[in-house]
Amino acid sequence: MAYYYNPSFFFLLFVTLFLTSDYVIQSDARHLLEITLPGLPKPELPHLPEIPTFPKLEFPEIPKPELPSLPKPELPKIPKPELPTLPKPKFPALPKLEIPVIPKPELPTLPKLEIPQMLGLVKIRVHKGINLPLKDTFHSDPYVVVTMGDQKVKTSCKKNNCNPVWDDELTLALKYPNVQIVLTVYDKDTFSKDDKIGEAKIDIKPYLKALEMSYHQDLPNGVKVDKVQPNRNNCLAKESCIIWENGKLIQDMTLMLQNVECGEVKLQIEVIPKMLSEDAFYIA
Repeated sequence: MAYYYNPSFFFLLFVTLFLTSDYVIQSDARHLLEITLPGLPKPELPHLPEIPTFPKLEFPEIPKPELPSLPKPELPKIPKPELPTLPKPKFPALPKLEIPVIPKPELPTLPKLEIPQMLGLVKIRVHKGINLPLKDTFHSDPYVVVTMGDQKVKTSCKKNNCNPVWDDELTLALKYPNVQIVLTVYDKDTFSKDDKIGEAKIDIKPYLKALEMSYHQDLPNGVKVDKVQPNRNNCLAKESCIIWENGKLIQDMTLMLQNVECGEVKLQIEVIPKMLSEDAFYIA
């Protein structure tokens, strides 16, 4: 609903409020005088004219202006652009890839590892060295190393002695029939590598022949199974015999050290057949 500003209306409203407030003040003052001044004649206040009543103003209802209805603008229809249909590209047909079937490679059959069969045990008792050459200026500290294939054992070291007495017992497993026993004498050095004094080789074929003979014959104790002469295959200083004693082969020998001017080693070899050595010693 819209309101409009009318100056005459606000003027009449102001006069009405002013006259009404003045009349109220005078009536209140008259009442106050009657209370505060008892017995006194009431003063006669001038008679105020009656306030005229104004008729109720009625404002005509202003109708709402009717706005003309404007037609909705119609937007022109824009046609959708027609995209040209592109021809589908034709790719050349690729040939099928044929992957050849690769046959499984045939692994070569490895030869079976032949575990050497133990033939027995060899005990070597190194007694002593005789006239060993000096490797140092004033003395030698000799010791003996015995090898057989991948097995290696050694004696104790004797200080400052060219004729040492070891009396050490070394044990090897007799597994390879074609492997020699190599005995090497070294000089122990404190601040440098040990010097090699000399070596000697022991052929084991005579022991194998003697063992084969013992398997087929019941040999008595003390019998000489074989007599070994010094030759190029051994380093014997003199003839030596292999004796059968209590089911074992025993040979005392003196070996000459090779590639030196002097020096010998006395020892005893004891070959124990497999039937007696299975529970006696370790297999190296």
